[in-house]
Amino acid sequence: MKQTLTKSIVIATTTLVVSSGLFQSPAHAISDPLLSEIEKEIQALKNEQDSKQSGKEEIREKIDGLFEQEATIYEQLTELDKQIATSEAEIEKKMVEVQERQIAIQDQEIEIQKLEDQLGDKFAVLEERLNIDYKKGKKVSYLKVLMGSDGFGDFVSRVEYLTFDFNKDRKAIDEYLEKKETIEAKKVALQTELGELDNLMNSLEKDREWLASQLIDKQTQLATTIDNQQELINQEEKESQEAMKIADSIAGKYKEMEELKKKLSGVFAWPVPSKTQRVSSSYGYRVDPINGTKGAFHKGQDIAAPEGTTIVAAEDGVVITASYINGYGNAVIIQHSEGFRTLYGHIRNGGIKVSVGQQVKRGQKIAEIGSTGRSTGNHLHFELLKDGKHVDPNEFLPKLN
Repeated sequence: MKQTLTKSIVIATTTLVVSSGLFQSPAHAISDPLLSEIEKEIQALKNEQDSKQSGKEEIREKIDGLFEQEATIYEQLTELDKQIATSEAEIEKKMVEVQERQIAIQDQEIEIQKLEDQLGDKFAVLEERLNIDYKKGKKVSYLKVLMGSDGFGDFVSRVEYLTFDFNKDRKAIDEYLEKKETIEAKKVALQTELGELDNLMNSLEKDREWLASQLIDKQTQLATTIDNQQELINQEEKESQEAMKIADSIAGKYKEMEELKKKLSGVFAWPVPSKTQRVSSSYGYRVDPINGTKGAFHKGQDIAAPEGTTIVAAEDGVVITASYINGYGNAVIIQHSEGFRTLYGHIRNGGIKVSVGQQVKRGQKIAEIGSTGRSTGNHLHFELLKDGKHVDPNEFLPKLN
């Protein structure tokens, strides 16, 4: 969008310059100090405009780079979100597994407790059996029974007696021990798994914390990038506004130059385009060149040039006179628009090149320099009338270099 705005500024300025005709080749060069000064000002403004344009291009490159950086950060944030979601799901899954292992361990502990309770019952029964009602109903411990034997034979008999019921519970005790061992092994395995899960959970938690910190860093980086973008966009907008002002200034200077050129070039074309011409007598009071009378009023402007030098129409118009006029000699009068009329006098014999009623164009050859009529030498007597009244031609003709 900013590049389009810059192009629009350049195109608008160029269009104004071309449409105003400032790049068209003039009929003759116009030199003026004020014109040169305006041209210098325009060049300075163009240099400033070029500098602004270069600065804007650099800003735009930075903005584009930040947009690419922003896109990369968004991609990284998206990837982090995915990783965090995966991590959360894995942590949740492992938490379920931990709970399952904890419940399983509790179940195994309950099972072991039940077996221990059962074994306790077995031992209680055994102890009951080992306490013998020995004489007079008094219970004697297993050791006292053995120690109270009368001899080896009696000792053996007593052992056989005591071990008869114990052997009956031996199988149940062995089964209990085997089952308890299996349960204990499962419990240890579950505890090992639980420890591994705890370690894994700790690792996953650290990963989650790292991902969360990365997410915060990227979000901070994104916010900084967006701030930098906005700052550069504001700067670019400011540069664009200044460029528009410069473009307006350039357009204004071109307009000023055009108006000055019009003023310097005159409303009417110079009637004797030859380089050898010169103004020999201006409009206004003077000494009469024929009789020397002082204060004679000269109604036109005399432009001296060699005989046969081309005379051109000062503006578009219609020829209303093309003949000899007393005092003027051979003369041409052209009627123009807006009440203007021009007279061209002292044309050489045979030098009139137009006829009455003929349409002529500005700059078109209409006659040739001569010295017919009341004249002291070869020159063009040029008069300008506005609404029938004589006016100073110098105010409407281009300024001579």
